[in-house]
Amino acid sequence: MTADDKLNTELQAENAELRLELQEMHNELEISRNRYANLYDHAPLGYITVDAKGVIREINRTGAGMLGTEPSLLVGTPLISQITKGDRKKILKHLTICKQGETKVVSSVDLFTERGKSLHVQLHTLPLHDPLRNQTLYLTSLIDMSEVAKTNSLLEQSALAEKNKQRRKAFLQRTTLQICENIKSDSNELSY
Repeated sequence: MTADDKLNTELQAENAELRLELQEMHNELEISRNRYANLYDHAPLGYITVDAKGVIREINRTGAGMLGTEPSLLVGTPLISQITKGDRKKILKHLTICKQGETKVVSSVDLFTERGKSLHVQLHTLPLHDPLRNQTLYLTSLIDMSEVAKTNSLLEQSALAEKNKQRRKAFLQRTTLQICENIKSDSNELSY
């Protein structure tokens, strides 16, 4: 075996080893990508990616579920079409502020749902440059605030009930004290 043959054999072995490593890395990357895609789709928050024009480019299942539809039916539609008419100025302002800076923008809006109802959500949006498309995209978390509103309402009702309970208690204490004073006064009068 010549030196060239020996070198060729070593290079082929090294090439085969590198291909195996590359295949393992590719498999690990695919597993990781699938895991994060699954987390994204089934996260407890809605996630929407919009472009500079406010068109939905991606939406997870939770976000689409909040709107009562499937993600594929929302991709390519303007986000503003999912916002109630009363809040459309808010979403335009939200997107304008996003375009002006590099920080998170938070707004509250009402979304239309497929069931004809509105859903109060909080939007948390961050700009992110997409090098593949050479454009800035806006990553938005949708937080359903309806449960928070329900909880706040229950807390207010509970506080009101507690306040009424304290008033009744104070009234009963005053009444009891007056009755006791009247009985004591009546018994003093009877003893003479």
